[in-house]
Amino acid sequence: MLLGVFALIWVGSPARASFSLWPLLTCEKQEGCLRLEVLGPLFFWQREGGEVQWGLRPIISRTIRPGFDRWEFLYPLGKFERTPQGERGYLFPIWSKKEGFTFFLTAFWGKDREGASYGGIFPFFGEMRDRFGRDRIRFFLWPLYTRIEDEGTLTRKFLWPLLKIYSGRTRGFALFPLCGRRERPGRKEGFFLWPLCVWRDEERPEGSFTFRLCFPLFASMRSPKSSSLFLIPPFFHHRRRYTPPGERWEFWPFLLFEEEEKRVFPLFRLKVSEGKERRWFLWPLYVSEYDRIS
Repeated sequence: MLLGVFALIWVGSPARASFSLWPLLTCEKQEGCLRLEVLGPLFFWQREGGEVQWGLRPIISRTIRPGFDRWEFLYPLGKFERTPQGERGYLFPIWSKKEGFTFFLTAFWGKDREGASYGGIFPFFGEMRDRFGRDRIRFFLWPLYTRIEDEGTLTRKFLWPLLKIYSGRTRGFALFPLCGRRERPGRKEGFFLWPLCVWRDEERPEGSFTFRLCFPLFASMRSPKSSSLFLIPPFFHHRRRYTPPGERWEFWPFLLFEEEEKRVFPLFRLKVSEGKERRWFLWPLYVSEYDRIS
């Protein structure tokens, strides 16, 4: 009987055929696709076009097509792929390999873009290149000491995250969370008792931008287009817009005055914008909404 089923599915002429003795056996044939399942979803085999898939769930499975070969082990803990771009895989949390970088238990090794080798044993010592968005990372008894080189900036970290020292393209220091200062072309920033007091000066294509924060007393922002001042945020806010000109005064949540809206809560509110008008008196006793349809 089983031989007849296999002949029907794999050799037979009908474009569509199926046989089911669930959960022992399920066979199905459609145009361009052959599928077999044994013992429910435990074992499966499928061929569709140039791709073949088979597996013994959840222990192992494989997907093959031209230029692509993927194995999965103890899903979702393990995977290995081979493509024209290279090999990559992992077996969490023991082993991983991706883009020339291999990690096994606490040891790692790989090669950078120029083919130079690197490696180490975390957290004792090691070096990485072209990893985690950095040109070079070195460490010794992490987090005791870390050295990071990236885009002309050298960062030394001691007892991360307590002390950082910047040199090269970026200069400064950070003694977290007490104080810090960092300066690089077009940008200066710092903090005191982070995150209570923070400041930043930055040169942008449209002009200079400044930010000051001393929580909970005040905050200010200034750019070529506008400036804002907050006192005891969010209770008082003043904003001046330069292009186009405009001004906003707000004593939250009771008073608001600007070109489009006036509000004294709960006495009255009037908001007029293009094609719309909103007003109320002694809210919620009287409410009026008006939309102008062109």
